[in-house]
Amino acid sequence: RGRQPFTWKGRRVRAVLERSIEYPRQFTRDFSPYVWRPHGWDWILEEGQQDRWTFRELTSGEELLREGQTMNHCVAGYAARCVSGYSAIVSLAHNDTPRVTLEVNPRTRQIVQARGNFNRPANQPEQRVIDRWMKTILQPDASE
Repeated sequence: RGRQPFTWKGRRVRAVLERSIEYPRQFTRDFSPYVWRPHGWDWILEEGQQDRWTFRELTSGEELLREGQTMNHCVAGYAARCVSGYSAIVSLAHNDTPRVTLEVNPRTRQIVQARGNFNRPANQPEQRVIDRWMKTILQPDASE
């Protein structure tokens, strides 16, 4: 909304490349020393012997940085939101393999976004487990 379409007019390729290299570095600068309290939302769901889902809240800028590097998205930039209480970030892994990063609004206990590798949306099996986590951990008293 209100955005101008991208144009190469007045831009040099070299300058655009330099800025594209610099862009991800902004997420690693000031946020790594931040640390905040967890909400107690960690959870493990075991479905059979070979099917283990783990929800783990990330509680430091360093953890967000590692998650962003692993998942190839910009969650590292959310550290200030977590410190101020506007967001909580939870990492979902399947059999110890990171699958989805969740942003939760701590006040409403609602999921704001769920993103996998390179910002892909959660797939059906992941969403099924996320829904179960929400009903069990985030909103156990919510009426159906």
